[in-house]
Amino acid sequence: MYAGEVITGKVDYIAARGDAAHGYAVKILVDNHRRDMVLRAGIYGTASVAKDLQAATLIAPRAALLGSTKNPQVFVIRNNVATLRSIVTGFANSETVEVLSGLQPGDIVATSGQINLAEGTHIEIIR
Repeated sequence: MYAGEVITGKVDYIAARGDAAHGYAVKILVDNHRRDMVLRAGIYGTASVAKDLQAATLIAPRAALLGSTKNPQVFVIRNNVATLRSIVTGFANSETVEVLSGLQPGDIVATSGQINLAEGTHIEIIR
């Protein structure tokens, strides 16, 4: 309705459970007192959360995630062997996720074919 407009707000609620695509319902409170831009029921849009990321933050492809949102895991590939590893995640978007712990710089994670992997599976990396 207001293309290109930026409206600031405060996150009031985040759903405890995400959907199948790891999306969460979020309630954001915004000031609705601008006469030139009245917000009405049924209006929706895209929100982004401003956060200062640490310079050394690791980012992993969302496609690498396995398990639940409470216990995310990835297959790490080292010496052509898959190892399932638990990670702690932070902020995420539709393509990537911030990894707070569980991975080191240089770790290679499987981003496809994980259904065929098990702990100790020998693989050939295709890039």
